[in-house]
Amino acid sequence: MYMNNRAVETLARGNLDDAYWWARAAILEDPHFIDREVIADYPDPDMGAFPMHHVVPRLQGTPGSIRTAAPKLGQHNRELLREAGVDEAAYAQLLRGGVVYEGEAAPATEDE
Repeated sequence: MYMNNRAVETLARGNLDDAYWWARAAILEDPHFIDREVIADYPDPDMGAFPMHHVVPRLQGTPGSIRTAAPKLGQHNRELLREAGVDEAAYAQLLRGGVVYEGEAAPATEDE
């Protein structure tokens, strides 16, 4: 559940703090983390829900929240570059040249 003995020994040899390190799986099952709602399930278009660290700090008057999933790679390129003054013809050239990316497939690398 906590960091492994080898890590503790290494830290001790270097006179480093040995605060507990948590394995990700242990955090998801730990009663303290569950009660404090440290991890929350957030919507994900590919996985349905995805456990992520909750917003910190959660203040009483403005608790904060995650309202949307992270954008896909390249999802906002066109919009952002348009705002920066890049017209559609220049954007199309950037797409053809592999400088910008949008879409479902991962961009090709030179090795492919």
